[in-house]
Amino acid sequence: MAFCDAAVAGTTELVQFCECGFPPFFRIRVPQFWSSPDDPVSNPGVAFFLSFLTRTGYNQFILNISDVEISNCKGEPILMQDGGSSVGYNQIYDCIFRNNGQPLRCQSGPGNNIIGPGNLVENAVSFGIPGFCDNDHIIGNEIFNAGEDGIMVSGGVNGEIKGNPVVGGVRNVSLMPNASGWEVWHNTLVSARSEALATGNGAAADVQNNIFAYSGGWGVSASTVPSPLDYNLYYGNVSGDCNGCTIGLNAVTDDPAFVDMVSDNYLLDTGSNAIDAGADLGWDLNGSTSGNYNGMAPDIGYDETE
Repeated sequence: MAFCDAAVAGTTELVQFCECGFPPFFRIRVPQFWSSPDDPVSNPGVAFFLSFLTRTGYNQFILNISDVEISNCKGEPILMQDGGSSVGYNQIYDCIFRNNGQPLRCQSGPGNNIIGPGNLVENAVSFGIPGFCDNDHIIGNEIFNAGEDGIMVSGGVNGEIKGNPVVGGVRNVSLMPNASGWEVWHNTLVSARSEALATGNGAAADVQNNIFAYSGGWGVSASTVPSPLDYNLYYGNVSGDCNGCTIGLNAVTDDPAFVDMVSDNYLLDTGSNAIDAGADLGWDLNGSTSGNYNGMAPDIGYDETE
């Protein structure tokens, strides 16, 4: 395995953070310090750019990035870009991204990238996590206060968005017209300025076991109705629960009873209406603990209570 050096944003410290698998062809350009490193708007502390290059004759590139904090980068700290015949299989997990332009993005190609678990994305100027690749897995990330949408998918098919608490942003999650076949399960989508979830024309998706709460617009706004669309909780959305769709026979429309929204604690409190109210989708919510969930049925949202 080869390792590559990169800089922690805002410092001159070099750290080894990425493990490069076969084939080990990549390019990293870092750092570039500007005249005003304390001004993240006009001059980022570090202009950090990471791209993955493919070579003719290779069909796979693997990169793992973990335990890195990147802040105040005006552009895209991490860009995953696959060639037309390549397969991604990159993973980014347990990282912190604060106050970046657009923290990380999958640009093109077959994808199969894993974003998460354990990433914290705060105050992105643009999208929190945008994706354009097929078969990507956006799982177990915490996303707060993106300037645009928290998670935006455009162009990718047959991926999954699961187990993410997403707070703020124009929309918490958006599936653009050319995104289809996505599974949107067990997310907690709260306080979007517009819709919690928006689906464009042709953006067919499986949407179950999510919380859509306190959005400034609709809980779900669907140009193409997700199928299935059921076992979700809707509460406190200014425009209503569902625009262009019906919420499903097993939907819940009561207070999710978060532990403490003021301190951004979106775990479910005792007696929450989301507890044991979800559908068993065969997805493991318990990790190393036995069984896929606790109680009579899975909880709705990203948190499985004990």
